[in-house]
Amino acid sequence: MSKKLRKLVCFGLMAVLMAGAVMPMAAVAAVIPIMPVEEDVTNVAGGADEASVLEVIVPEADGAAEVVLALEALRANGLPDMLVASAFSTVISMPLDALENIPENTAAIRFAFTERSFEFMLLDEDGAEYLWRDSRNGVKIEMAYPLPMDISSHQVVLEQEGRSVVARSYYEDGKVYGKLNQSGKYIVAIKSLGAYADTAGKWMHTAAGYMTVRGILGDLKEWFSPNTIVTQAEFRDMLMKTLCIAPEVEGDENAAITRQEMFYAAYQTMEYVGMLPDVMTLQWILFDDWDGNVAAEHVDAIQSLCKMNIISGTGNGMLSPNRNATRAEAVQFLYNILMYDKTR
Repeated sequence: MSKKLRKLVCFGLMAVLMAGAVMPMAAVAAVIPIMPVEEDVTNVAGGADEASVLEVIVPEADGAAEVVLALEALRANGLPDMLVASAFSTVISMPLDALENIPENTAAIRFAFTERSFEFMLLDEDGAEYLWRDSRNGVKIEMAYPLPMDISSHQVVLEQEGRSVVARSYYEDGKVYGKLNQSGKYIVAIKSLGAYADTAGKWMHTAAGYMTVRGILGDLKEWFSPNTIVTQAEFRDMLMKTLCIAPEVEGDENAAITRQEMFYAAYQTMEYVGMLPDVMTLQWILFDDWDGNVAAEHVDAIQSLCKMNIISGTGNGMLSPNRNATRAEAVQFLYNILMYDKTR
């Protein structure tokens, strides 16, 4: 597949991408309007045989960079398959699906950067900011970040200012990566892994620390209590915090969730947010306790999760599908999903 790349270099601290008409910007100060050359905004939409990227390189001045893109221009000339805004070694990428899901009454997208933070917001016709949320079509972040300290006992993550750590964020090879499902201001944060008195040396230790940093486990203190049975409502809450969406609980939310119910709920969510591979091997994963124990509606989901190396059973050829899920199993399972997500 060929790819068209349009680069739009914005001059000045703030710029507006326009399509002939001036967009009302009463609430935004110091706007420097620019008119890019025709080839920068014309025919950027991907056709049947090619993808397109519209890259906006935002200039840096006095430790800040900002750009406001009028959606009228993008919509009039066809939305690109990917909109990319970058400054200070930070790259924000919005895929076509996310752009198409922006409400029609949105006038513009604002991107702002500093060396250690970034922000993106939607603007209405009066230039006022409002929150964007899209649980299905995430915005990808890549930010260079030289480590200021030894992080062997810490995690480097993205954190939404005034809110919470981004579960789908991580540090690797000098960069912070993330997948965001709502607009706002984000910063790089270094969080201590802490230590539970009852996980040291155990198989769930790494997962427990990783997921605690990301706020998945709520307000646990000294004890992780790995063998605690997880309820339907508790797993839904953990799944919501991990992937920003989860299916509704059917039946008694205070009832224990079985392992196969847990797998199926997560699979449904992964399918909704587009985390499943396009092609899956036909190989059948065998378990000694499969026949007569796995519900028919759960078969494809569990087989797929096995093939994706997200679940592998409880040892000795057993899946234990009808056993109630423990906190350790739930946390390890969700951790495996995030590890798989890093490879995509």
